[in-house]
Amino acid sequence: MNYIAYKQPDGTIVTGLKVKLYDIVILSSGYWKDELGIVLYIDEAKKQIKLRVIKCGMDLTLKVKYVQFVNHNNKTAAKSYIDLCNKLSAAFRNKYTDKQYIKDNWFTDKFMINDVTANTIAKGTGQYITNEDSEKYSVSAIIWLSDIKDYIDALFKYGDFDFVAKAFRIYNITDTRFEVIRSLYNYFYE
Repeated sequence: MNYIAYKQPDGTIVTGLKVKLYDIVILSSGYWKDELGIVLYIDEAKKQIKLRVIKCGMDLTLKVKYVQFVNHNNKTAAKSYIDLCNKLSAAFRNKYTDKQYIKDNWFTDKFMINDVTANTIAKGTGQYITNEDSEKYSVSAIIWLSDIKDYIDALFKYGDFDFVAKAFRIYNITDTRFEVIRSLYNYFYE
């Protein structure tokens, strides 16, 4: 398993996670089952890890029980894996930084809601998600994109700002949300 128990010199038994920072793990469930990932962050209290899938570069946060330990790494070895990951994921990331790809495939691409798409849209619309260097950036970006998904859905379906704005006025949304809708429309249609 992913836990280890060992005896300290004073005789006490300590348990902890066997999976450490920068380790290589294999995912044991979900869409990316049997794919390799590199551990980027560990939350021992919640027994969660943030990892990057080497094949596509997507960052995931999972419970430790959904991964199996493969290999221990140090920071130097991890850097080479991350470089490999970035090289392999270039095509994946390029898709989600292309405004036209996002617009054309919004309803059909099952991975559209990701941190790369969120970052692309946020920068294009002048929105601020959070510090990109934060270990929680990926989660914050996905939550931000999920919050505005309904507006993007409506704009892509109808392509008319006035109609979409009137439709959402029924829900008594704030002026700030109207500005988000306007900036989304300007980004994708002008």
